Amino acid sequence: MEANYDLSQFSSNFYGAGVRINLPNGLFGIRKLDMLELRYGHYTKSVGMKSDIISLNLRFK
Repeated sequence: MEANYDLSQFSSNFYGAGVRINLPNGLFGIRKLDMLELRYGHYTKSVGMKSDIISLNLRFK
C-alpha cells in the first residue's frame, strides 16, 4: 500500500450560519409560502482547498 504523506496531517474546518423565517400567514404576500431559509457555509482545508456555499430553502404549504 502506498501512502500519501502530503495528506497525512491535514486539518479541515467548516463554519456556517443561517437565518429562517416562518410565518403562519405566508411570506411577502404569498400565502402558500410559509418558510424561507438562507444559509452560508465556508469550508477550508490545510492543503489549500477552500469552498463557499450559499443555499436558499423555500417551503410551500
